[in-house]
Amino acid sequence: MLNDNADQLSNRPFIITSALVSLIWLIASWFIAHAYVAWQTNLSYTATEKKARVAIGELYEGLHRTMSLLHAVPGIVSRDENMQQSLYAFNTRADLNNLSRDERAQYLHKVPTLVHANKELADAVKDIGVISVLWLMRKDGLAIASSNAETPESFVGTHYGDREYFKRAMQGHPGQQYAMGRRTNIPGLFFSAPVRSGKEVLGVTAGKIDLSYLYAWISQTNGFLIDEYGVIIQAADPELELMVMPGSEVYKLSEKQRHARYLQTEFKTLELKPWDNDNGVGSPLHRLGESEMPYYVLSTELKDHNLKLMIAVESPAIGQKAAKRQILFMTLAAGGILFILLVAALTYHFKALQLARKARARQELIEHLASHDSLTGLYSRSLTDQLITQGISIASRSGTKFAIMFIDVDLFKDINDSFGHEIGDEVLRELANRIKLTVRKTDIVIRHGGDEFIVLLNDINDPEDAASIAVNLQSSIQQPFLIQNTSMVLSASIGIAIYPNDGETPSLLLRHADTALYNVKEKGRADYSFYQTQMSVDLAARKTLEADMIRGLENREFFLVYQPQYSHIKGGITGCEALVRWRHPIRGIVPPIEFIPTAERSGFISQLGEWVLNEACRQTNEWRNALGAEIPVSVNLSTVQFQRSDLLDIVRRVVKQHKVAHGALELEVTESVLMSDTERTFGIMQEMKSLGIRISIDDFGTGYSSLAYLKKFDADVLKIDRTFVSDMENNTNDRAIISAVISMAQSLDYHVIAEGVETREQYDLLMEMGCYAIQGYWFSKPLPAEEFAKFYVENQNRMAEQFL
Repeated sequence: MLNDNADQLSNRPFIITSALVSLIWLIASWFIAHAYVAWQTNLSYTATEKKARVAIGELYEGLHRTMSLLHAVPGIVSRDENMQQSLYAFNTRADLNNLSRDERAQYLHKVPTLVHANKELADAVKDIGVISVLWLMRKDGLAIASSNAETPESFVGTHYGDREYFKRAMQGHPGQQYAMGRRTNIPGLFFSAPVRSGKEVLGVTAGKIDLSYLYAWISQTNGFLIDEYGVIIQAADPELELMVMPGSEVYKLSEKQRHARYLQTEFKTLELKPWDNDNGVGSPLHRLGESEMPYYVLSTELKDHNLKLMIAVESPAIGQKAAKRQILFMTLAAGGILFILLVAALTYHFKALQLARKARARQELIEHLASHDSLTGLYSRSLTDQLITQGISIASRSGTKFAIMFIDVDLFKDINDSFGHEIGDEVLRELANRIKLTVRKTDIVIRHGGDEFIVLLNDINDPEDAASIAVNLQSSIQQPFLIQNTSMVLSASIGIAIYPNDGETPSLLLRHADTALYNVKEKGRADYSFYQTQMSVDLAARKTLEADMIRGLENREFFLVYQPQYSHIKGGITGCEALVRWRHPIRGIVPPIEFIPTAERSGFISQLGEWVLNEACRQTNEWRNALGAEIPVSVNLSTVQFQRSDLLDIVRRVVKQHKVAHGALELEVTESVLMSDTERTFGIMQEMKSLGIRISIDDFGTGYSSLAYLKKFDADVLKIDRTFVSDMENNTNDRAIISAVISMAQSLDYHVIAEGVETREQYDLLMEMGCYAIQGYWFSKPLPAEEFAKFYVENQNRMAEQFL
């Protein structure tokens, strides 16, 4: 059964033999289990049937004797001479019905003959012990004497003329009725007998048996006591009481009658349906309620008492027949299969050594996969701390240094976005191979995750050794990659931390290497840097500044100032630019040059920019209402804001909220925004212009300055950057650039504004070149909203005076 060319058993003979033996044994196990369980089930059914018949016979006899005896008690009491005399005396007292129940009771309790009758009834109840109350009623149903007359629940003075047992007795017959107690609300069986004088019925004696007295009989088995209308009035399981049997006649009673009997008008039917079985057992087996087990159900009637008895004996052996058959089958099958497996194990004994060797090889593979990255084959991130600890230990013992390099591939996300993750993975594999080939054999390379790698440099004598390796790594990484006929060039940023100078624990060294890497990326990427203490200080300061800005926006520390824009042609203010300022609670006014770059790096600029847009539009509305003039305001949009997918939604919402008039809002974008994703940018600008928003190209001349892009995007305003204006009196190149921009803008029908105009000479030169709109300190510094309004009014007044 062995295959010479493989390390496992020959499949064919083993499978055929094992399957055949197992099949034969399974079939035999099934027949054995089925026959045995069927025999046991029939025995259980016979025993259950016998138990049910004996139980219902005993229950019937016991309840019949008890009920017959109790039925006779009211009749015996009715023959008492004092009872009859009391009825003679009070049947004619119609005036009692004019009194309230309490007044009647108070009066009747004091009548001597009735006091004696109460005592006789109480003694009778005490002697019998099963009946809870006996009482005497005159012809109209008014109770004049009661065994419980001395208790708060006294029946004396209460009318029972509407009760069926009373009506039955007044007709000269014994009566019985299940009902709730009129005074106690306790359910019970009520018995009655007529009190006769010759053929005349003088009144009725009645007794009540609380059903709790019958519980001892019912609870001997799972029994039910059912009244003449099919309602379960006593059950071993209290939850089944006041349910009705299938086909119940309780609904033939009126709603008022049902409520008088049971204090309820709605009843739930006890589910009683035949048990589905596969052994041909007879119909007495039923499902009872929600039970999953079969019950052997028998019933009989107590005809003399208008009651029905039913018992339901649970037969778990029948209900569990399938489960027992399955368990027995599984036991037999498992035993046989275990024997088959034992034989198979002996057969496999001769291959145990070969299989053990294969198992060890698999284990080694699993351990390798657990400690190495599946894509690159480098050590995985999970071993980083362990490997750094080993490097620290070696460096500590040998007295050498140990370095950690944190490598991050610059803009690797663009590779995945442009070429797909499959090519991205190929690049990472090639990148890992280059790093391994570049570093020394004693160094360790770890894939930290994504496009990040860590190199552990053991046994270095000087930081320059690490610098040399970093230069080699960057040179290797910057060589073109050719992946699936696609050529691409990458660069990497590297942060370096040295043990023990920069830390003595794995976490501290890693954090400092990461800080050095962050510093490289801040300065433009594609370089390496050693960790310096000041980096942590700077990083902490940036994080603090970021947190302060978020808090500052919530606390309304930011505010806007507005720098007027002057037009020589119009001779006055034509608008303003909104500029954000920050009043820090401790540092005072923080210059924008300090917080704007940090806001852009952290992404906070999006929140701040939305606030600026809202505040500027709100202020223009306030000026419109106060000054009666529409003053256009321009707001800067950062590159980060422009890249957001919800920019248009924000602008639409602000314009709608503040009801911004067409031409009253101008959004300033830089040339770099125009050059990135031009199709999307064009669509956004067209949508903004459709909302009546003017578009201004800010800092023009410092970026790409492409005439083709200016023509395509069709902006409204070009703003000449202050770097050209500041030295234009002395620098002919600046004047030439400004003149060219003005000519180009005029040919494209753009409005031109020069920023940063601070002297009269600059203003005059710009006028000569044809730039008639300016913005700068020569005309006005940025002003708070109230001062701007005042300045605007003064300017308008001066203009008016000139025309007078």
